[in-house]
Amino acid sequence: MPSTGELTIFVYDASGKSIAEYSTIVASVNDAKVNYLTADHLGSPRINTDQNGNIIARHDYMPFGEEIDGTGGRTTGLNYGDDTVRKQFTGYERDGETDLDYAQARMYSDVLGRFTSTDPALNSGRPDMPSGWNRYAYSVNSPIKFKDKNGLWEWDASLQDDSSQSDKENKRRAKLRTKIIAAYDQATAELAKIGASGKLSKDKMAKLNNALNALGPKPGETGSKNGVTIGVGLLANPTAKGETTPSFTYEQDMSGQGGSTVSASISVMFTESFANSEGLFAGMIHEGSHVADMQAYAGHPGDFFSSNNPYNLTQYQTEYNAFEVNSYLFQGMGKNGSDFEIPVWNNAWAKVDKKLPPLEDSRKNVINGVISSSYVDQFKQPITPSNQGSDFSAFGWNRVDKK
Repeated sequence: MPSTGELTIFVYDASGKSIAEYSTIVASVNDAKVNYLTADHLGSPRINTDQNGNIIARHDYMPFGEEIDGTGGRTTGLNYGDDTVRKQFTGYERDGETDLDYAQARMYSDVLGRFTSTDPALNSGRPDMPSGWNRYAYSVNSPIKFKDKNGLWEWDASLQDDSSQSDKENKRRAKLRTKIIAAYDQATAELAKIGASGKLSKDKMAKLNNALNALGPKPGETGSKNGVTIGVGLLANPTAKGETTPSFTYEQDMSGQGGSTVSASISVMFTESFANSEGLFAGMIHEGSHVADMQAYAGHPGDFFSSNNPYNLTQYQTEYNAFEVNSYLFQGMGKNGSDFEIPVWNNAWAKVDKKLPPLEDSRKNVINGVISSSYVDQFKQPITPSNQGSDFSAFGWNRVDKK
């Protein structure tokens, strides 16, 4: 740092993890301090403590990383304010001279909420998400849920490696990522076997393949950066095993040269117990069906907020679609759905038995029963064919005026 004459050397191991820091200006034994950082879900240090557990600094951040000081009771008496620790928003190293954050591939400005240079990964722009072509944008403009560890696209924050976390925690996340990828591979293999067997009609196979393909290729493969993120954590519905939540961006062309478009950023979350279960591959297809429905809604221009829009599905409609493809999956596999914690298919239905209702009636009745017992609307009333809940237009929206 030219202003002080300090030279700092950062040492990283083979995996890129910081393991040491050396400086030409070293505090005396009496002045030297130990800082233990307690971070939030994004890796931003919120409380710094000394070797005795005393709080020596606190930090609160606005969504894009600007620090909040002096308001809402955040006083220096409570240890809010500047400190000498460089690790700041999401764990980025703060450059004291420029006040920018080092994000590996480029620098980040919390004041702008943008990177200061373009994304070096030229293929990270998403054709189905116009806002994705903003080469300076940070974490799909969803900084409370996602972070961008190295200036590129990442997993959901719940599954990312994080240097502020323990080795045990990072190993747990790596294990979960491996399980999710293995479940995706298992689902791909099962659909291939079912397709080759000819057990299902072309229409049923098309719905299954559409659900899995909506998730996109595995992370790192061409086309995987499609606006879909997958994570593990607590869900809004305590009885659910997975949850898919979209955020829609409405881009209005103000120049008069073109129309309006809608794009979707879609978050898929699983509970940790289900992510470790044998039914995860089926859960991938279930949530993939939701993703396909949401992508279809965003991809068909029209009256997005009208209940007459055939792509503006209700909570009941998209859940029914998802459980229906699960039922097709288990039917093609010749397995009972209850074996995978999704009881929407019973092999007995396929048997010729006059005591049983027609197969499709059995399928419909059981799916409706699962939905009504597991999902409620905003008024805590069960979701049923006659009470279908809110539609896609009720989810979060961002508006961008293109001039």
